[in-house]
Amino acid sequence: MTETLFIIAFFVWYFLSLAVSENAGKKSRLGVEWTFFVSFLFSPITGWLLARWQGKK
Repeated sequence: MTETLFIIAFFVWYFLSLAVSENAGKKSRLGVEWTFFVSFLFSPITGWLLARWQGKK
């Protein structure tokens, strides 16, 4: 049971990171790749905040 929850949480985290990087990363000077890296490593919320903080291209 715990393995299933871990796998589900991993995929949710991964897809949220992808969504943040595609939406906020395209408009940010940080870029899509770095926004995804930060989002996946720390959290999608942190990645979104950092991309917004970096400003527009």
